[in-house]
Amino acid sequence: MILRSAARRERRIPFWSLFWLALFAVLNACDLLTTYIDLQAGMREGNPLMRALLNQAGFSALILYKVLMVFVVSAGILMLNRSYPLLARAALAVCNILVLVVVLSNFIQYQL
Repeated sequence: MILRSAARRERRIPFWSLFWLALFAVLNACDLLTTYIDLQAGMREGNPLMRALLNQAGFSALILYKVLMVFVVSAGILMLNRSYPLLARAALAVCNILVLVVVLSNFIQYQL
């Protein structure tokens, strides 16, 4: 009985992990929104890979890329969390900080 409850507890995803993963998704949505606003204002995409994707396939491809990236990163974080929870939290923190910097950069560029 003790082994079953311990195994069940181990598989459970902590609330804070879900919160930070949700924040990652929201930050990526904000990145899409600020990128769209910047592009409509006549600016160009700063990331050369994303610029090529936008030029070849349009904004819908960027949306698909972002959705796929959120799923892949989330799955990776959840798998990493099973064996290395501290590393998973650190990796997710770095991901959130990087996307936040991009969103802030987009916002500041639009304001200038």
